[in-house]
Amino acid sequence: MRVGPPLRQLPPALRRAAIAPTRRPGIPLTLRRPMIAMALQRPALAFNTVLTHGVFALKLVAGVLAAGPLTAQVTVTIDADDIGGVVTGPGGPEAGVWVIAETTDLGTKFAKMVVTDDQGRYVLPDLPKAKYKVWVRGYGLVDSAKVDSEPGKTLNLRATPAPNAAAAAEYYPAIYWYSMIKVPEKGEFPGTAANGFNPAMKSQGEFLNLVKTNGCVTCHQLGNKATRTIPKALGEFRNGHEAWTRRIQSGQAGLNMVNTMDRMGTQGTLKMFGDWTDRVAKGELPATKPQRPQGVERNAVVTVWDWSNPKAYLHDATAADKRNPTLNANGLVFGATENSTDMVPVLDPVKISVPTAVLRSQWDGIATEQDVFNFFARLPNADKQLTVMPGIAHTSLRSKNWRMVYDLVDACCSRAAPVYTG
Repeated sequence: MRVGPPLRQLPPALRRAAIAPTRRPGIPLTLRRPMIAMALQRPALAFNTVLTHGVFALKLVAGVLAAGPLTAQVTVTIDADDIGGVVTGPGGPEAGVWVIAETTDLGTKFAKMVVTDDQGRYVLPDLPKAKYKVWVRGYGLVDSAKVDSEPGKTLNLRATPAPNAAAAAEYYPAIYWYSMIKVPEKGEFPGTAANGFNPAMKSQGEFLNLVKTNGCVTCHQLGNKATRTIPKALGEFRNGHEAWTRRIQSGQAGLNMVNTMDRMGTQGTLKMFGDWTDRVAKGELPATKPQRPQGVERNAVVTVWDWSNPKAYLHDATAADKRNPTLNANGLVFGATENSTDMVPVLDPVKISVPTAVLRSQWDGIATEQDVFNFFARLPNADKQLTVMPGIAHTSLRSKNWRMVYDLVDACCSRAAPVYTG
């Protein structure tokens, strides 16, 4: 795909985000989640991190859609390695919906996602040669039928409206469902034996710190389909409280989940989560509906390579032992898979030869400042940038504070080029 002039020469409105694949096996950019490493591939930006058991990368590129006013025949310009077209629905062009292309022809599952513009146009850029299934997803819709296509082809797609509010809500971000949690009132703190919350929880704010930031969500999402429902395979239970009592004892991380519940107050917290999933099971829906991507949000193009299999995942990464921080000095960074696979992902910072930006949350308790400084120092390209994101911790970097991340990405990519003299 033709990129055009350097990104920093374009006005912000003409910057377009795209994502470049980070190839697996064995050496994905598997930094711990509070650390996001970005490879600045001039004039584009590649943004690499781990999503569950996949790897994705983000870069900014100049405009890819054909310019001009909407006419009776909307056209999209593509190259030989692109798929592009127009998405329409019953009311005409569908703006701000995702078009997804996925293939299993490349060794590991590969998917690329883009967002349509005001005229319903899209381009899936820089696709590896393969046969793809392509479909439409968006708020207010259900997934359209998957259509076969290949790079170099124009493909117009038809969106499928959701038949009801419940079907539409299945595609809401997890946080919309998680917001249905009924948090105990301020007057219930400090906790008591009667209400089931830990007496060490002196205030509602302390409790919310664990519910929203430094409890379960330091390891995984809450509000997605897997957590807002109780799978039948878990067993038969009279209510959500019983189901959650069993759920938190599951898997190799069961002890951590039990301990987290104890910090909040086991019985009170289990009842809180049980009430939530009981209400979801009865058909209650989030009170707020998400908006479709607007403005520069439509510039994101995401590429995902699966690095293992659906039963394996990367939880965090390590480069040393906290009890002996000098261990493995200047060595490799190893992925922590929590016994989900025998494969050990490895990252060697010295092999990241492109210009790079590293982000760290200020209050992250897993990736220490020294971890980040050591990693940053080993990056070989002199064109590198380290930013500490103020006031946030761990996984909140990529969820509640995603706008801050995007702002830093844009600022890093559009900063003025250095002038060398002497």
